[in-house]
Amino acid sequence: MTLLYYYLIDNRLPIEAFAEKLSMLPDNQQQQIRKLRRWEDAHASLFGRLLLKQGLTDIGSTASLDNIKYNDFGKPYFETRPIGFNITHSENFVACIISNDTSTIGIDAEVVKAVDTKDFKDLWSEEEWADIQRNDIAVFFKYWTRKEAVVKAIGKGLDIPLNQISVSMGAAQVAGEIYFLKEINIFPQILINVASPNEIANMVIRGFTAADM
Repeated sequence: MTLLYYYLIDNRLPIEAFAEKLSMLPDNQQQQIRKLRRWEDAHASLFGRLLLKQGLTDIGSTASLDNIKYNDFGKPYFETRPIGFNITHSENFVACIISNDTSTIGIDAEVVKAVDTKDFKDLWSEEEWADIQRNDIAVFFKYWTRKEAVVKAIGKGLDIPLNQISVSMGAAQVAGEIYFLKEINIFPQILINVASPNEIANMVIRGFTAADM
């Protein structure tokens, strides 16, 4: 089963309510969030972890937020297998994907907005760049979220340049490996893509409010 849970940050929580939610996390994660200077970043980090916490319960996992480990590139993971998860946020949108079908999964979400695509020309193949130039800004973000989802699934950060990832509608190839892609349509102005070495099936999508967590 694969769960995709999301939350829209519509306003800043009162101090007491934020502190109550924060207390639901392990101490080290509370400290990390308290160091964030912007309240928007702190809320995104908090609710990303709360979505993950809920997801662990809903897939029947015995793992907890205390069990999160990190690889040499900073990618979080659980030693309990197979559990794959990833968190993403863009502006006021936060999402977490978690699966007990695979231990490798990545998600990226981007709010579609005006950008100067020429600043990112070196990230694409000639064919991808031509496609971006022929179409509107949403195509730029489709390529971006597909490739970022793959990078996050692999978990090696900037060691994988985006121009070395070849993507199509349903799959991506990097270093001879295939990653299946799935575009998620929740809101018209938010592009979301999920990547995994296994085809993604039986996905449950659910939106949450602060009261749900």
